[in-house]
Amino acid sequence: MKNKDDIIILCDELENCKKKSICHFNEIVCAKGALRKYINEDKDKILKLKVQLDLHKNFNQNTLSLLAFCVSVFSLMISTMVSAYNISVSMKAENLNEQGGLTIITIVLLFLIIIVMIEIAFKYYSLNYTREKWMRYIEYALQDIEKEY
Repeated sequence: MKNKDDIIILCDELENCKKKSICHFNEIVCAKGALRKYINEDKDKILKLKVQLDLHKNFNQNTLSLLAFCVSVFSLMISTMVSAYNISVSMKAENLNEQGGLTIITIVLLFLIIIVMIEIAFKYYSLNYTREKWMRYIEYALQDIEKEY
């Protein structure tokens, strides 16, 4: 299993607690309780959580930016291949049918790769949406707990 940061583990625990809870659920109260249990009067753990909050704060925006970059690279590859094919057609190259077929197959494969990448990115986006929500609650609860120390 991959090593997870403590902030991610806390977010996942809070989400599981919310799903299993049958009482009236208050996110702030739950976040404070989980934080107090985790911190256990250790100020260094407060600092560790604050750093991890900053590191994970913009995960979804970074993921979508990376996805946009990858789609741009694949679009550039497709454009280059189509341009090369058009040049070979205008020069009346031999074996044109083979080149055209390979170009079409490659474009379809690149398009499928783009679709898979988008699907994976949105899977992680939806998973991290709940974590990002909990990070906001943890951030404000942590500020309140920090005042106690």
